[in-house]
Amino acid sequence: NTQITTLPESVGQLTSLQYLYLNDSQLTTLPESVGQLTSLQELYLSNTQLTTLPESVGQLTKLRILDLRYTQLNTLPESIGQLTSLQELYLGNTQLTTLPESIGQLTNLQYLYLNDSQLTTLPDCFDSFTELIALDLSDLKLDKIPESLTKLCLSFVYESIFITFMAINLHNTTLKEQDIFVFLNSPELIPSLYKKDELVTPNECRVLFLGNGDSGKTYTIKRLLNDCKKETKENPYTTKETPGVEIVDYTTDTTKYNKEKVTIHFWDFGGQTLLHSMHRCFLTDKTCYVVTVKTRETNSTTSARYWLKNVTAFAPNSPILLYVNCWENDDGLRSIDETRLCNDFPNIKKVVYVSAQQAEDEKFRNFANEIIEMAKDSDIFKQPVPGQWLKVRDIILKENTDYLTKERYYEICRENGIKDNEISALLTYYNILGVCFSYHEKNTGEQFADFKLLAPNWHTNAVYSIIEEGAVEDGRISRLRIEQMLANNAPETIIKKDENGKRIESPYKRTMPNTKYNDTECGYVIDVAAAYNLCYRIDKDELFFPALCTNNTPKEALDVSEEYDQSINYLLKYEYLPDTVIHQLMVQCLKSDITLNHAWLKGMIVGSMNQYKAIVYMQDDEKLKIEVKSKDKPAYDFFELLRADILEINERHNLKAKEFIVDGREEYAVKMLLNAAKGINIVYSNETGSEKKATDLLGMVYDDWTLKFTEIKDGNIVIPILPKKFTKMDKSDYHLRRALYEQYRGICALCKQYLPNAREFDVDHIFPTKYKNHPELEEYVKYLESCGFDTDNPDYVENYMPAHKSCNIDKSNSVDMFSLIARHEVAYRKSKKVLELYEKYKK
Repeated sequence: NTQITTLPESVGQLTSLQYLYLNDSQLTTLPESVGQLTSLQELYLSNTQLTTLPESVGQLTKLRILDLRYTQLNTLPESIGQLTSLQELYLGNTQLTTLPESIGQLTNLQYLYLNDSQLTTLPDCFDSFTELIALDLSDLKLDKIPESLTKLCLSFVYESIFITFMAINLHNTTLKEQDIFVFLNSPELIPSLYKKDELVTPNECRVLFLGNGDSGKTYTIKRLLNDCKKETKENPYTTKETPGVEIVDYTTDTTKYNKEKVTIHFWDFGGQTLLHSMHRCFLTDKTCYVVTVKTRETNSTTSARYWLKNVTAFAPNSPILLYVNCWENDDGLRSIDETRLCNDFPNIKKVVYVSAQQAEDEKFRNFANEIIEMAKDSDIFKQPVPGQWLKVRDIILKENTDYLTKERYYEICRENGIKDNEISALLTYYNILGVCFSYHEKNTGEQFADFKLLAPNWHTNAVYSIIEEGAVEDGRISRLRIEQMLANNAPETIIKKDENGKRIESPYKRTMPNTKYNDTECGYVIDVAAAYNLCYRIDKDELFFPALCTNNTPKEALDVSEEYDQSINYLLKYEYLPDTVIHQLMVQCLKSDITLNHAWLKGMIVGSMNQYKAIVYMQDDEKLKIEVKSKDKPAYDFFELLRADILEINERHNLKAKEFIVDGREEYAVKMLLNAAKGINIVYSNETGSEKKATDLLGMVYDDWTLKFTEIKDGNIVIPILPKKFTKMDKSDYHLRRALYEQYRGICALCKQYLPNAREFDVDHIFPTKYKNHPELEEYVKYLESCGFDTDNPDYVENYMPAHKSCNIDKSNSVDMFSLIARHEVAYRKSKKVLELYEKYKK
């Protein structure tokens, strides 16, 4: 932290110097004499103006740590390979474009940070890094992962803050020649990516058309399939409302597009408002999108924004073509705010104005070319994959059936040389490609015992049919009714309600008159829908589908006459709030045995024996309101559970929300209140200008204990969450130990080092009984006991962590209340998955 720009040559005479801290200075160069510091063990040069290192740095053979983060370093000397004692090398946030091959000689290296540098290639010499514990490759634009890196016993992870040990971090990293999804989610397939003689470029991808009903999606696709020619009397492009999803293949003529065959799988989604909640199941990355709006809409910009928010929420890294269908004529009215939309949604690659009906053939072909170029530029299109994968895909398509059984799929794979450990992982690639679809994994990551490989619209359209045709008011529907609908055996008319709530007879509209599902197939449709929280099984004969609820808010949601002791008003503001959030919250409450008293399309009321009443509802497409009222019990107890479930759903769907405490007509940002509470503790009402204490406002929502330890980390409000019920388990149970080991990635919770084998592995209590009477923990013990925690016999999953046997003896005897709370929270968050794995391993 000085202003020095150079060091004198005489620094080399300090031959006994072991530690040299030059970080946060204005240093621009190091003298050659620095190589004479042969006793140097640690050299810190971060946040300086260095651009190069002298060759003599290679003489520092005792150096263990070299920190060069946040410098202007653009090259490393070849002599870096002589630092054979080096254990930690930090090169993140530099201007480095290449690494010297000699870096492979650093065989004792344990930590290597290359994040956010200018590297595009890595040398293929990592197999010599046998001691490597952590490698940070986040925020890089790489061509590919060198094969030698995959030979290390390290897993690939996606961590925004890299504190994971025994891992390679790929957060926000892109790979030009490989599918990063394979490294993060299907490690079994990684070896296949290096069979150079067997790799082929697929030259195909999925393109989803999204937009409101009657925006012209289906008509546009029909014209694309007819060589972009205008319709004629002999060949009219007659269309009707798309019931669910229709999928067609579009293959270009090799003579027109640079002699390169391009295959695009067009997915045409129904635009009915009722069906929008289903889109979230299929909007994924590795897909291209065409968002369609028409000029004759009242507000095309609002429509475009709605669909663009959909895509960016659920597929944030995917390219988008914004297509303005100039309906009346070829030019049309440019009725969208193109500048602002492109600014707000950087994924828009181009905005195209063209009339599906009136455009001349050549102009419409230009539009087709834009779609083709977007597809060709996508990762899934150009990244080479083993030819076997595409061969198996072709065989599956030739089967020409609605679905393949798991057994038949495995048989095809084995006949074509796919190894057993690759077969299941390969399903993810086929899902992304969009030619077939499988729901082989639940939301938890656990695989279905049995699954089917489906024609993409077989399951999709079945669920669409239930949502579109299920004439119910409270979301409940019988399994018999579903079986009748999907078998096309339902009555000719059904009872529905009009806009005024009057019951009327309506013609039964068959979404898929030519497709029928038998009872077993209906069961599979329901199983998958339940696994993805699209519905909840009330019992064997009845189901609850949130998307089938009435749109009318019940009077009970507006009743303010009830008397309760406490109340909480909370608001979450989103950039975009899909109804998926409230629908999945309904299902989550039912799964947690919370009584769902009323449900409507945009909200719900939950309560229990007049002790509490919670109303959660969407105020619009950007606000979710939570009102909790209680009698004879703290309101914040139940509020904590709701908030935790909502944030979990947000994280699952990549949604961000700002949190506010509502007092009367005033809204106070929770982050602002937390910061104020640590300082002047005064905030001002925008409505009246009056002063209020931040702690008083926070106290309306959080109890004293929660408020004491709530903090802001990386811009997020982090509230310590401890369970209200605990699960007793025997820590010596083999299956439990195995589940704990997997959930903690084989890392000791105390020293953060890898647990190499079972002999070193112990299950430690986070809170041992000996801590019960420790004076520093008196307040914490009272809080734990109020939650039902038995401090005399704390054998709970929520109180277990893996550790080295030596750490269990040496490091768990120190008392630090904050680390105890942090470890308890980590254990609690992991406990659900640990117990799921435990049950899986027992079976």
